[in-house]
Amino acid sequence: MAKIVGIDQALNDITVDVKSSFLRKLGIQKGDRKTINDAELEKILPVIESLQTRAGGTVRNVIRNLASFGEDTGLIAAIGNDARGKEFRESLNGIKDLTVQYPGKTGVVIAYLTEEKERSFQTYLGVSSQLSKTSIEKRIKEGEFEDTKVLVMSGFLFEKITAPLYSMACYALDYANKNGIKVALSLGAIGFLERNSKNIMRILNKYEVGLVSLNEQEINTLTGKKDYRDSAVKIMPYCDVLTITRGHNGIFLKTKDVETGIGLSEKDKVAIKSKNGAGDAAFSTVIYEYANYPFNVSIVGRAANKIAGKVICSDSSSIDKKIDYSKIRDEAKKEFYGIK
Repeated sequence: MAKIVGIDQALNDITVDVKSSFLRKLGIQKGDRKTINDAELEKILPVIESLQTRAGGTVRNVIRNLASFGEDTGLIAAIGNDARGKEFRESLNGIKDLTVQYPGKTGVVIAYLTEEKERSFQTYLGVSSQLSKTSIEKRIKEGEFEDTKVLVMSGFLFEKITAPLYSMACYALDYANKNGIKVALSLGAIGFLERNSKNIMRILNKYEVGLVSLNEQEINTLTGKKDYRDSAVKIMPYCDVLTITRGHNGIFLKTKDVETGIGLSEKDKVAIKSKNGAGDAAFSTVIYEYANYPFNVSIVGRAANKIAGKVICSDSSSIDKKIDYSKIRDEAKKEFYGIK
């Protein structure tokens, strides 16, 4: 009975530093996520299996961050009966474990970091694609959604209309809409949006989505616009709060009534180890503020930049230890009001 529940594909991250030319050899567009099968994974594993793995996935990162703020969270995902499934479950320390175990392999995402620390992915879904409507119905009957205020989901769940994941995700959206649960939807990966823009727009049009998050390139890909502000105008009718992350340019937030762009303060400019998880960190902040405070875009944007900074200067795609979010918020408020 968590206040904020996430539903997504359970994936373990393996991070590899590469040159841009390597991505071209693999046929991966920079910033995209390419799905691989068992045979392709077996070819790659001998090269990467000695590298450290960490539990990942967009929604898992968001939920992990929210838990680090002290929020009451839970995560629904499908894991395999293997070592990676055990590792994924262990990463949920402080998060209510609502995972479902299936025979088979847990999903893996290989995050390739190029010279400029941009990330591109090869993803082996494993049993994560088997998460079904039945699993959600079971959690509902068990009362796991009784106190839920926000449901966090990933756009990747809607990639294949004929897949069990798609019908499961639509069922969850419908349940949330009918029961007053706000939906937070993270849409991502340029190539994914190129392939699925019409389908994603249908989802946004059919269901009530409270919060939407993308980066600047992604939202322009979704809308076909060249300027993120024009893209924001096109997407805004379908949500209450739109988050657009802009890399070193900070963040852009738009609601029905107000919009603001917040650049990075000098304190927020950190040495970047990886940009993997930066957008998830910013979206976590937006969700937390939306669920717990009167929503002030200027304070939220500044806090989001600070939280994203904590992720990009680390080796993890999420904040894995408890932090005092109130201190982050106080810093953001002082910057907004010009208090030193």
